[in-house]
Amino acid sequence: EPVDELVPVVNFVSSSCTSPLSPPLLGPTLRAEESPSVGSHDHAAGSCRPCAFLHTKGCVTGSACKFCHLCSPDDRKRRLKERFKERQQVTKARKERQKAS
Repeated sequence: EPVDELVPVVNFVSSSCTSPLSPPLLGPTLRAEESPSVGSHDHAAGSCRPCAFLHTKGCVTGSACKFCHLCSPDDRKRRLKERFKERQQVTKARKERQKAS
């Protein structure tokens, strides 16, 4: 089987979906056609985007969904917090540079 058709799956016992900042914990691999959604293919690389509906009211798009169905329910919220903190740091650094000028 070609390697590019396999999608590594994160081990949910030890980790939730990873961000680009932390390496993924790989578990068993799935064939691309066995992936729960189209958006889940990038899960192991940490570049997927969690599906906002899967763990709440359910995703009506199913396997055609462009968002990841392998991420845990907390991943979306965690990623939003990370982005918010990064933006705060950039804004703070920008203000400090303006004061120094």
